[in-house]
Amino acid sequence: MTTLYEFGTELAVKIENIQELLAEGADPNSNQVQELLMDMVGTEENWKEKAKNVAKYVHQLELESKMIAAESKRIADKAKKLDQTAGYLSNLLLQQMLTFGVEEIKDPVLSVKVRQNPWSVVVKDEGKIPSEFKKEKTVVEVDKRALLQSRESLECEGVEFVRTQRLAFK
Repeated sequence: MTTLYEFGTELAVKIENIQELLAEGADPNSNQVQELLMDMVGTEENWKEKAKNVAKYVHQLELESKMIAAESKRIADKAKKLDQTAGYLSNLLLQQMLTFGVEEIKDPVLSVKVRQNPWSVVVKDEGKIPSEFKKEKTVVEVDKRALLQSRESLECEGVEFVRTQRLAFK
């Protein structure tokens, strides 16, 4: 089975051979040129069919990817809801155990114990904190939109404006 790449390479070689013959002065109506042209047209038709099939396969892959992404989002949302419910119930149980003064509930399957968390810091007023406990962060960000708007008049070595191509499926 010939791949799309091989079809494309064969087609390019045949076009190059025809151009060389014509450049050498061969008659466009000669049998040799006509045979190459017929062969090229046949290869091009095969290439087009192969290209159509590849495009259909790419389109199918994109659709599957979107479907998987949607399912992934649905599952992630469900996991988030489960985490929220577990957190809510955990906090409720902790508050109830503290209210009733129960430190531990023993069970052969699962025991529950109230534990102390490590110390944490809650900043109430940043202005009242001494400077020795502060870090300064500097964030520099390139404004790509402004660069794009100025691309016609801008001369800058640190920027390259690129325009790529893509396939569109209908």
